[in-house]
Amino acid sequence: GKYYDFITPLSAGGQPFQAIYLAKRGIEAGTATAIPIAGFLTRHAAFILIAIGVLISGTVTSRALLIPAFVGLFCVILVPTVIIFFGLAPKVTEAIIHWVIYFIAKLKLLKDPAGREENIIRELHTYMGSMSSIFNGKVMFLKVFLLSLAFELAMDSMPYFVLRAFGNSITYISVFRSVVFVYLCVSFVPTPGNSGAAEGSFYAMFS
Repeated sequence: GKYYDFITPLSAGGQPFQAIYLAKRGIEAGTATAIPIAGFLTRHAAFILIAIGVLISGTVTSRALLIPAFVGLFCVILVPTVIIFFGLAPKVTEAIIHWVIYFIAKLKLLKDPAGREENIIRELHTYMGSMSSIFNGKVMFLKVFLLSLAFELAMDSMPYFVLRAFGNSITYISVFRSVVFVYLCVSFVPTPGNSGAAEGSFYAMFS
């Protein structure tokens, strides 16, 4: 799924393609959707925890960096919040699905809209059940969250090891904080894989 993250705007393409590949392997559509979304949510939660810790540390005082970093943090929090809201409000989600199906049917782009809506609602309930089993199982959730936290820590640490490989003696914590700030600053840039903004921000920060 990472390939699609790196070529789609806002790095948002990985989860849909993961769901498609899982569904092709015989997993129910609702479950196939819930698995990557659960991973997405726990990874976001891990990154939000790290980002808040870095922001609280107060090591960066430049307004030019703090403003986009806080905007980025808001966006990073907003996306999973919206997903969780729709998961916790099934009636709202079902109403939205109904009106979308109705609109598409009016355009004569959909055959058997009632049957399609019934299938989508059924998969929605499967999705919500799968999400509940992941997040209500405390041990399972803790395992997934700790793996997500380890993943984020590893990703945010990579530039440090690259810099060390080139002979720099910069400290780990300063590089780590800078990387988190860069990720926050580019998180809302709508280019494929944040390209352009990511490279420019890294150059500005580390030069």
